[in-house]
Amino acid sequence: MLNNLNTLTRALAKKMARDGAYASKDDVEHNATNVRCPSKDMVTIDDPWRYPAIPIHRNLHATTLHFTPPTPGAARPTYIAAQSPIPEKGAADGFFACEKFLAKALESGLGIFQFVAPSKTGEAGYISKRSIIGQLTEKINQPGGKDLLIGGRYTLKNFGPLETTYADGSVEHSDKHYALEVEDTKGVGNPPPRVRIILTQAQVAFDNKVVAATDIRQASELMDELHKQAGPEHKCTMVVSHAGIGRNATVIAYREMHDRIENGTISNPEDLEAALEKLIMEGRAARGPQFVHSEEQVRELASTLKEDLERKTQLKDSDVGRQSRNAASEPVNPSVSHWIMPVEEARPATAPTALAASKEVVAAALENLFQLQDTPGDGNCLFHALEGDLHNGFCQLPYDEVVAVRNKVADVRKNEPDNTPKRLEYNCSQIIHELDRSKQTWFEIPEDKMVSNERYADFQRRPGVYAGDDEIAQWPKVKGNEGVTVIVVDAVAENPYIKTYPSEGKTSVEKIDLLGTTADQIREQVIARLENCFDPEFDPKGLSPVKYRVILRQGSHFQRIVGLRNDKEREHTDSQLKKQKKENEAIDRDVQETLIKRGGVWTDEAIASAQAEVAARRAKQPGFINSVKAWISKKVG
Repeated sequence: MLNNLNTLTRALAKKMARDGAYASKDDVEHNATNVRCPSKDMVTIDDPWRYPAIPIHRNLHATTLHFTPPTPGAARPTYIAAQSPIPEKGAADGFFACEKFLAKALESGLGIFQFVAPSKTGEAGYISKRSIIGQLTEKINQPGGKDLLIGGRYTLKNFGPLETTYADGSVEHSDKHYALEVEDTKGVGNPPPRVRIILTQAQVAFDNKVVAATDIRQASELMDELHKQAGPEHKCTMVVSHAGIGRNATVIAYREMHDRIENGTISNPEDLEAALEKLIMEGRAARGPQFVHSEEQVRELASTLKEDLERKTQLKDSDVGRQSRNAASEPVNPSVSHWIMPVEEARPATAPTALAASKEVVAAALENLFQLQDTPGDGNCLFHALEGDLHNGFCQLPYDEVVAVRNKVADVRKNEPDNTPKRLEYNCSQIIHELDRSKQTWFEIPEDKMVSNERYADFQRRPGVYAGDDEIAQWPKVKGNEGVTVIVVDAVAENPYIKTYPSEGKTSVEKIDLLGTTADQIREQVIARLENCFDPEFDPKGLSPVKYRVILRQGSHFQRIVGLRNDKEREHTDSQLKKQKKENEAIDRDVQETLIKRGGVWTDEAIASAQAEVAARRAKQPGFINSVKAWISKKVG
């Protein structure tokens, strides 16, 4: 597929350049990526409010995409692929580019779905200052910002994170979806009608300029949430990313193709490749030759869709689901399989007779069950989870320690005595798989597809190279880790499981498939396996008991599990977190409102003075001491 796609794209690029298909820099603003915007189907503000005769002030670096429906007359959502508006440094009004996007979104009633880089520190509720949500928040917090008039037409009424109210009266604020409500001063009626749109910020990693399969699916699910919040009539979305051709194009293409797999229009790999090639070329003809920006991203997208197709085919061909409904009342026991062989070559056990739990059931079962410590998503997350220091709910190793741990683990592979052809072929297959997954080319694959343990060890030493099953199996054999067993809970595998990697001196590995049709059944199995893995005494780093390292695996990401919560603790923890979050937000709002009333000065001295005033005012309220202490702790952390 790629060869033909590249040939077609080269021809398209020449034609678009020859025909002058792109808007000039005088016609549309763009950021520093130098990605040009095709003039055909370029998005334009219908009601320009500032310098209407100057094209650059009414055009957006955005394209409306119209894909050919899989069957004639089939209704399809329309997408707008757009380049992120970046605030211009030193400009008299750096908010203007962002304001145009908001004006268009309000004018059309569309939501905005924007890709941003994840927080480098893993900060919860992180909002990028350069994102549309971040720029709007900053504008509102400036003097007079609460009276903001967007696009010379829309008067700000409400803006903030979406709220979910629970039965106990507690309120949870989203860190991804924000609602913007305005009054349309040019609308018909008295008072003027109100318009409400949803702004969504998707923190998606873009490692090596590629969106991985897990992130593609998660972004698509987040877009489903946006549509659910916006209402059934809002199926046309403005999807924004930095260059406007990469992350947004990939997820738009994925959603189009995934829908066709789900509705049965695509039922085999040949049809999938042909349909994907056609769809990408339609996107490139509209948005430019870089739509789905690289061969590596096309490969990842195709691989993700093939997995979706395989799963759809398996579900269609199997009648296990129907059988399970009839047997749902029967007790379900875990299926335990053993194999005595090198752990990285372990073969799956015979398919269990009970129904393997779906990922949705497992997700519901594990929600708030674990006491988790997150890790950086830098390719070294396994080593952070195994040995990282604990700080504010985060496991992280300094870079030099990551290198040291990688070297120790790799030395185990280097000294592996098994150098049979089967082993050397296995080593090569693992390297090829990782290079394909991470889209790297620095390791030269030998023609005979045989890689020695020593060369495989050199591969494992490189920081950032994804570490998985092999490295988990090698880690307990490192000197100093004797007697430590690693247990991995994989919640998002096609058939979720718990796998135990033994300590030094043992070669067997145990795999427990999570079986059942209800969350309670899955939770019982997980608790039964893990409840004795957490001792009251923790190691000096404060991470976990010495006998076990218990890890949660979610796709390519690993987190440390340091304990289990029972039902009462889960309810209590959820309630406390929601209550504390609500109190923190209330104090933050009080401080911001105090600063605004004082004239909007945001110096350190002004903020400190406002905090002192809020503290004095809230001192008369019940629960003041605990709430302010927690708020201060949050700020210091």
